[in-house]
Amino acid sequence: YSPNKPAEIEIELELGLNTDFQAVIVRIGFNFIQKKKPIAKIDAACTFSINPNSWQEFIHGNKLILPKSFAAHLAAIATSTVRGIFHAKTENTIFNGLLVPLINVTEQVSKDGEFDL
Repeated sequence: YSPNKPAEIEIELELGLNTDFQAVIVRIGFNFIQKKKPIAKIDAACTFSINPNSWQEFIHGNKLILPKSFAAHLAAIATSTVRGIFHAKTENTIFNGLLVPLINVTEQVSKDGEFDL
C-alpha cells in the first residue's frame, strides 16, 4: 500500500430480511484497490428492527416490498456505520488514511426491494 497514491473503491450493497424478527438487513462492503491489487476491505451488516405496523404495510400478498427511499435511508445509515468501524479498526495503522467515501446511495438502491415471504 502506498499512502501517496490513489486507491480505487468497489462498493457492494445487499438488502435482506429476517422475517422472524421483522428486520431489514443491510450489508455493505468497501474494497480498496491499488495497482489492481486489494489493499483493504471492510464488510459489515446492520440490522434494523421494523415497527410491526410498518412491517405489515410493506406486505403485499406473498411479497414484502421495501420502498426505494426507505431502503436508501437504511443504506445511508449503514454506510455511516461502516465508515466509523473502518476508522476505528484502522486507527494507528497506515490504512487509517483510507477513507470510506460519501456515496449517493440512490445510485446503489435503484428500485424498491422486493422479497418473497
